[in-house]
Amino acid sequence: MKILRMKFTLLATLLLTPLTAMHAAGSLTYQVDPVAGNGANPPGKPWKNFGRVNAVKLAPGDRVPVSPGVQEETLKPSGEGTAENPVVIQFLLGVHTLNIKKVMRKQLFISNSIDSTEPIPVGIGALAEMIDDAPGNVELVLRSLNANSRLGSADGAARIAAYAARGDARPETRIEALRILESWSAPDPRDRILHAIRPIAARPVAEAA
Repeated sequence: MKILRMKFTLLATLLLTPLTAMHAAGSLTYQVDPVAGNGANPPGKPWKNFGRVNAVKLAPGDRVPVSPGVQEETLKPSGEGTAENPVVIQFLLGVHTLNIKKVMRKQLFISNSIDSTEPIPVGIGALAEMIDDAPGNVELVLRSLNANSRLGSADGAARIAAYAARGDARPETRIEALRILESWSAPDPRDRILHAIRPIAARPVAEAA
């Protein structure tokens, strides 16, 4: 199976907030090459990642060409440019993969489209499993509780019950979880988030016991 990779050129012109510059010469080139670069190289030779670039206060006319490859650092440039002589950061043609360290990654699913009240099934499943991800995020938890309710499985009821028993659950979300379990065998036909009439079939009361 062929995997289609998008090759692109991204040219970013940054007019950065004026700061005290490390150098005043400007018009220098700081190359980043994840494949052939080396963090120990002096300026003028390619560096491996954005760490060395972040340590430089860029001056008007400076350029930072970035070769394709995997980046594990966040680009956080500082310095100053002008309208006439900007700082230019250019991502060269090829595949750039951002694999930033210490970042949580999750697949994103759309559970409702703007012109439909029918959630996409795969989106509901993913949303139901997010109930433990952010107990303090009321909106996320309410949507996850609703997703588990609409799925109507024993696993969903167990997730709701486990959340209601958590010591760090917010009062309003704990109450919502208990209400869902209380009406599990004869659920409200209204969607608890969309408020549209979307009846749910009766479920065994034993699932919520």
